[in-house]
Amino acid sequence: MKPIEMTNEPIEVHEVVSRERRKSTVENPCAFTHEYLRKQARRRLSRNEAIKELMELGVNESTARTQYQRWFKARKNKAEARKAQRALRSHSGNGNSVAA
Repeated sequence: MKPIEMTNEPIEVHEVVSRERRKSTVENPCAFTHEYLRKQARRRLSRNEAIKELMELGVNESTARTQYQRWFKARKNKAEARKAQRALRSHSGNGNSVAA
């Protein structure tokens, strides 16, 4: 490793401005977010649009982001499972075959 050379030059320091952390104002924000996204699924909102709307409705930004991701993943997994079931049914004929 190369040693760090110390100098007497001034270091410019920037003030860090943090966003104000707000608590959700809706009761049970996680369940609220999932229900809202389920009802709005047909609108095909982008992730950012959905999060913005949820924040306007009183859900904390971090909660909205986290729950959106969990909802999206669960929805994707459910769609993949349905696709796999359809593929199995199409390979087995009418879907009513019973193993001997």
